[in-house]
Amino acid sequence: MLISDLDGFLTGILCSPELILPSEWFPTVWNTPEPTFTDEGVWAIQEILALYNQIDSGLNADPSTLDPLFWERQDVAAIAMDWCEGFMEAFVLREKQWDVLMETEQGQDWMFPILAHLFDTHDNSLSGATKEDLPTVLDEASNLIYGTVPKIYNYWKSKRETSGNDTSDIGIDTAESASQSDNIIKFPARDARAPNIAASDLLPTYTNDILRDMSEQELFALLIGHEDRLPMEVIAECKTRGEAIVPWLQEHIDNDINWSDDADNRDWWALIHAVMILGLIPGEASADGLLKAFERITFDSNNNLADWFSGSWAALFRNKTCITTEPMRQIAENNELDWYPRSHAVECVLAGNHEAGPAQLEAAIDWLAGLCGNEDLDQEFRFMVGNDLLDFPRERYRELLEKLAELQDPSSWHGASFVREDIDRAFHKGDEPSWRRHDNPWEFYEPAQIRRRQERWAKEDAKRESRQNDYQLSEDASAADGRGSIYVETFIRQEPKIGRNDSCPCGSGKKYKKCCLNRLH
Repeated sequence: MLISDLDGFLTGILCSPELILPSEWFPTVWNTPEPTFTDEGVWAIQEILALYNQIDSGLNADPSTLDPLFWERQDVAAIAMDWCEGFMEAFVLREKQWDVLMETEQGQDWMFPILAHLFDTHDNSLSGATKEDLPTVLDEASNLIYGTVPKIYNYWKSKRETSGNDTSDIGIDTAESASQSDNIIKFPARDARAPNIAASDLLPTYTNDILRDMSEQELFALLIGHEDRLPMEVIAECKTRGEAIVPWLQEHIDNDINWSDDADNRDWWALIHAVMILGLIPGEASADGLLKAFERITFDSNNNLADWFSGSWAALFRNKTCITTEPMRQIAENNELDWYPRSHAVECVLAGNHEAGPAQLEAAIDWLAGLCGNEDLDQEFRFMVGNDLLDFPRERYRELLEKLAELQDPSSWHGASFVREDIDRAFHKGDEPSWRRHDNPWEFYEPAQIRRRQERWAKEDAKRESRQNDYQLSEDASAADGRGSIYVETFIRQEPKIGRNDSCPCGSGKKYKKCCLNRLH
């Protein structure tokens, strides 16, 4: 379909006597029941759903409005023929149900501007106009469409409301709309963040029925399209698909473009969703995908996805530890790697053995103590994983912990990971695994968390815009009084830049990104 046909088709879908699910009307768009989805195909799904919502928002406004995409040429009025043909393709999907309206004089009047653009097998306009009069008739008919289609939409909407089957206005996450929910996609416009938009208006809502009816390809398109507003019900449905959806997630993770600085925001957020979903699905395929994601995220100290998963890896690997514990053990023992991925790997090994039973846990603690006491290993790594040994204080390793505390220099730029007082406190408390504090990374998809993020983005956008306006005013003032632009010397850093995965220089013993970096942000 070309864009005008598609716009008319989607309008016809929305004006239908009853709900038509995407699984039924998408094949008409593709002109094939089983399209092959490339990256461009997934992008197309997102844009089609965005157009669907744009049309729906206009028709569902008060008063209803329509902004059809007609072809335009300089020498003639708008050409609505393709748009009308698209509308009628949606019409035939529920042709029998349309009879209720078409048998009335009012319905015939409303449909006339559309039907006038169609022709019989002898190339005669269904309007009955002669060839001489046809251009004038079509011009008038195309202008009438703006007013008649909203009337058709509201006619069927009132019918649905009367029957208790209204499907309009249910994408907003409110108690009122949730009680009316039926099956409909509400796909938020891309980059819809703005300070004057309530965060609750940005939360898409899906029913279980419509999600069950979606293919894995359509579900994956939602992961990309909703960015960080993806609701929990989509994640839950992806979990039920199990290994059927894993190839889609794996392909996205394997695509180097999605990890680059030039990656689209939607693709970047989809990496987070892919990891989260792989963490919910047991089995070898998901374990392999999650291990690859772990390596891509933690092996690169500059990967900004690391912040989102720090502390949560044990929870993400929890249902597949029988497969992933050994690879994690190998990562932890690899002295050629940075301390950051190795310390997270240690946490995963401990968590996996903790779930396996007391004997396995004690064996893992002994293994960890061996790492902490191995002077051939990276000292910073030994200090960091000493914290994990401190989470399971055993008297047989108290002397080792005290030795590690003495080796650390609190006055150094990265401070000490732990000191004697921390050891005494740990032995007083007993076992206290640190990963328990990050046991549910899927809180990311709770409505309250989504709203909080949108409010934060809106505030940051407003501050950024304010700074830009202040800068422009300063530039304008300088130009007005003849001073020109103000020269600012290049800033030269006197000390080495602190990496996000370095120990925090405040001396807390935490990673910089988990301590003062967050305060700076």
